[in-house]
Amino acid sequence: MSSGRVTGFWGAVGGGLASMLLLACGDSDPPDLVRKTIGPAGGLISSYDDVLTVVLQPGALSSEVDIEIFPSDLPPPIFGPAYRVRPDIPLEVDAEVIYRRVLPSNANAALVGAIRRDDYEAQMGHWVPLPRLALEPEQQWVIAADDRLSLYYGLLEDGDAPPLPSTTGDDLPPGDSSGDSGTTSGPPSTDSGDSGTTSVDPTTTTGPPGTTDDGPPGTTDDGPGSTSTPGTDTMGMGSDDGMVMPVCSDGMPQAGELCLVAGADYAAGLAPIDVGVGNFDADPALDVVILELGALEVGLLPGAGDGTLLALAGGAAVGAAPAELSVGDFSGDGVLDVAVLDTVADSVGLLAGNGAGGFGALVSTPAGAGLVDLYDANFDGNAARDLAVLNATDGTVQLMLGSGAGFVAGASAMVGVGVDATVAAGSLNPGSDANDDVLGLGAGGYHAWATNGTGTFVGDISGAFGGGGTFVELVTGDIDGDGNPDVVALDVAGDAMVVGLSTGGPATFVFGAPVAAGVDPADVVLADLDGDGDLDAVVCNSTSNDVMIFEWNAGAYALAFSFPTGATPRGVAVGDLSGDGVPDVVVANQGSDTVTVVLSDP
Repeated sequence: MSSGRVTGFWGAVGGGLASMLLLACGDSDPPDLVRKTIGPAGGLISSYDDVLTVVLQPGALSSEVDIEIFPSDLPPPIFGPAYRVRPDIPLEVDAEVIYRRVLPSNANAALVGAIRRDDYEAQMGHWVPLPRLALEPEQQWVIAADDRLSLYYGLLEDGDAPPLPSTTGDDLPPGDSSGDSGTTSGPPSTDSGDSGTTSVDPTTTTGPPGTTDDGPPGTTDDGPGSTSTPGTDTMGMGSDDGMVMPVCSDGMPQAGELCLVAGADYAAGLAPIDVGVGNFDADPALDVVILELGALEVGLLPGAGDGTLLALAGGAAVGAAPAELSVGDFSGDGVLDVAVLDTVADSVGLLAGNGAGGFGALVSTPAGAGLVDLYDANFDGNAARDLAVLNATDGTVQLMLGSGAGFVAGASAMVGVGVDATVAAGSLNPGSDANDDVLGLGAGGYHAWATNGTGTFVGDISGAFGGGGTFVELVTGDIDGDGNPDVVALDVAGDAMVVGLSTGGPATFVFGAPVAAGVDPADVVLADLDGDGDLDAVVCNSTSNDVMIFEWNAGAYALAFSFPTGATPRGVAVGDLSGDGVPDVVVANQGSDTVTVVLSDP
């Protein structure tokens, strides 16, 4: 990289520089000023239009400092607008300076420039190119390093810079994009999880897992004690090119920002094997319900609204062999209830919620022979949620329709041979109607049944499911945001997720290669954890004792985070426990009698 001919040189111009410095320092509230307090934990501050971002790493500052950024036309014209930064101070650790705007036609000529106070006061006041860390021509941003907060920053053009090579690979300039993966090498991010957490920060762009390609690499979070002036801090907001730069821990959720940290473990009765999230009491905070195999109860852990849970409340008795729970308004009264599958009684039970954190007595209804799984949906169009139940012994799928007095048996249908492991529901015939349909799965493949919206079946289709497997869980959802329901199943023998993307036809899917999970995956849930409109996958693994978060990105799932759990995790659920507008993760750990909470950290 040449350091010779750089546009924007500011030679000595007599007394003008001192007067300009005096003006800049004397104007306490210039237009479009952004002010933020950043301390030793580090953080970042962006200009009002997000063109300039200065990232301060942990340890860069020895104490809290009020930092300001505002646009300025005092420096000489350069390729892009200039910004004044106050105060001008040295740093213990280099800052990262990100400039996001239309780059020169030769993107390799783009440099972040700075004007130092010493040069300014010595009447030399010239732009100094900073060492470049990264360059992304397609996304129009460049990152540089600075060992201090300089007076001014702007975008320079190096007239001697050679053009970027037309091919990708090792011939790219140092510090620039490395071509093969289409990702960029960015500064490392601070791991905000605890020391026992293995996580991949998806805000960095060093490649999969968690790669993002829609903005500069995410950088160090704000850390504790960081504050901003109300109405002036616009970090993460779109710049004039319409892009956003997701950054974790700034309290501002952004689309595409996947941010999670380890929460805490909570005592959860005896051998909790399943978990659900919902508002079961009178306050606005979401609560957690658990199915306790050891106590034969459903217990409630009330939410405090800040991501923590209160002590386990009194339990509601269930049958002799509870295997799974589902949360929904199954009675149609607008209050959340809990449904429980009992594999000995071959029944589904309803625990009607009272809206105050309690439940009525269990009301059980026979549902077939050899019950193995249930899934909630709406098959008859009324206010009450319904269930689909898969029966391995009599080879049927049974609809159980919700009502105010418990479940009522609806239509049933024969399943194909080997379709005896797990069941799900969703609108699997998107080109025809929006009714919830049923999909059963087993080693023999899948068998889907269409419903007519009145609780009866009208047709079926079957096929192979991703080459077979020992399936233990099946879920549906529009993973890729195309309006068609897709499917995800857990193959416990292969320690993998099998993903099928809908073709738009009735229950027809295209299956990709299995996605590696942990050891003995037990449960999966789909949810949009990063607000980008597609569905991420959360998997708990009962032998490796962890929960994995897979981000949907560029048509595939990639591991973004892995958090340790208690012993033998069996069930997982999501919900906004902390009230920040982003889902959190809850895991039921049978072996340690606990639930593990993983918190969002936008």
